[in-house]
Amino acid sequence: MSVNFYNDRGGMAGIDFHECWTGPPPPPIGTLAAGYYIVGLTFRWPMAINRAGTVTSDGVPMLQDGFDAYLVPHVFTNIPPRGPLQDIVAIEVYLLSATRAFMSVHSVRAEGKQLATCMIGAFGTNLNCNLPAAAPTDLVLDFTTVTTTPSAGDYAGAFASAAFSAFWSGLLKGLALTPDGLIGKHIFRRLNDFVKWSGLAPDDGVNILSPASKIKSLVQKAVDEGL
Repeated sequence: MSVNFYNDRGGMAGIDFHECWTGPPPPPIGTLAAGYYIVGLTFRWPMAINRAGTVTSDGVPMLQDGFDAYLVPHVFTNIPPRGPLQDIVAIEVYLLSATRAFMSVHSVRAEGKQLATCMIGAFGTNLNCNLPAAAPTDLVLDFTTVTTTPSAGDYAGAFASAAFSAFWSGLLKGLALTPDGLIGKHIFRRLNDFVKWSGLAPDDGVNILSPASKIKSLVQKAVDEGL
């Protein structure tokens, strides 16, 4: 099945759910505010990592596995009804929000990393920040003219890494200062970035801090090569 690669012409839209403690006194006695948020952005979003700056398709940069956009716009809906502290929650959710690509093909790389792709044709999905864990509550559209055919291992690896990421982000909820788990999830989520930017280890070396990526590679290899 032919699918499109991700590039800067694509975008994401969806609905996320968040639940946070707000106002004094501190949790678990404070006020609990929850709600659904309409989310979306273009992949040209400047607050993002894992963009292949030297490799392009249709004249714009292609995106690597784990393309991760921060500060994702969140617009609160009226489900459940808006409360007096919802604006405070919306600011917290926005500051710690993210959407991350998890589907990629191991046969095509750019700048040392696999390239991110859609799931079916021009349609895909990312892992978005959610309660109780990261989840694909969005739709990605990318109409680039450059396509590929993922292997069975690519699909299996993507689903395995997404499942682990959801499981792990749920566990990290306990490290956060809010029930939504946003702070704890982001501390772990950014460890790779911090080590990479510090120059303490090459890109391949920091994968030890990214078990979801390691799981994906192992599953891809196991399914496609029978190892």
